[in-house]
Amino acid sequence: MFSTHPRPSPLEVPRPVTLLVVNPDTKVRQLVEKAIPEHPRPKMFLTLSDNFASAPATPPPDVVLINLKSETQCDFTQLSKVWLRWPGTQVIFLSPFEDIHLWAEAVQLGAYDFLPKSVDPDQLQWVLQGALLRRRVEANRTSSRAARNWGSI
Repeated sequence: MFSTHPRPSPLEVPRPVTLLVVNPDTKVRQLVEKAIPEHPRPKMFLTLSDNFASAPATPPPDVVLINLKSETQCDFTQLSKVWLRWPGTQVIFLSPFEDIHLWAEAVQLGAYDFLPKSVDPDQLQWVLQGALLRRRVEANRTSSRAARNWGSI
């Protein structure tokens, strides 16, 4: 496991959490269902391809979980596609490869994390909570900046 994120404390989620799972297979769907607490279960948007245009535009996903199925998918172009459509969304990759170099590249390019498909559901839950926390912090920072800029007009 390559994740370096500390275990976050449980979050009080003020609204339903949106999670987009890209290229989900049966194993990934089961892993995500085990990692997400039953109550309150976030709303999940699922798509079966990397065509993000088929996913609902609103509400924007808080976290996009991308299931990589082959080494040829590890070019990480999905990051820019996600951020063009939903700025600030956190991206986590699930990969059949436990490769420290791929993990480093993904994180350097801005992904929240890069996890092997063999990840434990509890670890995935911690990573999802951390990604949600980062999403909330960045959203608060952006709204604070906008409020300061509005006040200076």
